[in-house]
Amino acid sequence: MRIGYKCIVQNVGLTKSKIRKDKKYWVNSADYQSSLEGSFVRLALVATINTEKLHLYTLRKFDLKTGPQKAKKLNGKLLEYIESFFSKPKLIDVFAKESDDAISKSIKLNRSSRLKRLEKANLKPKLVPVTSYVYERNPDVVAEALYRADGICERCSGAAPFYRKSNNSPYLEVHHIVPLSNGGEDSLSNVLALCPNCHRELHFGKGI
Repeated sequence: MRIGYKCIVQNVGLTKSKIRKDKKYWVNSADYQSSLEGSFVRLALVATINTEKLHLYTLRKFDLKTGPQKAKKLNGKLLEYIESFFSKPKLIDVFAKESDDAISKSIKLNRSSRLKRLEKANLKPKLVPVTSYVYERNPDVVAEALYRADGICERCSGAAPFYRKSNNSPYLEVHHIVPLSNGGEDSLSNVLALCPNCHRELHFGKGI
């Protein structure tokens, strides 16, 4: 079991006459009757979330005592952990990390095991909804960096590898030297126009 949904509060102080009856989902009828006391909150779904970061066995490391059947007030380490998770600039990074981990595990398998798994694999990948936050970059910074580079990578000095289909311009990618997520500025002094190879190396390479 894991936290699977991110919601916002729509209404508070609702009486039991305003809520949907869900007795059939309760194992203990006494608990159900007890749940009808007091007032209720109506939530609206914002996003469906699927990550091991919010699995119960992970949350227990942050003082979650048991799998909650009812609403639970968050505090202490548990509240701090969940808040920090949802406040990350890009939730999609979590899924990228999990994908990288899965690939690393696959590489460590012997090849015959991997080929057997491929024979049984689903050829239509599952569509997973994610919520992400991205920085709204200044298009003038991008345009001016590309103009400055004039089709030449500002790291390796090689020519752009191909031309864009959309406008026949040399294909370079504008990279922030200090990432925006680390407080870097969206300015000409903090960007380089790079060929895709150099750009990927800066993000994923081991460095020199």
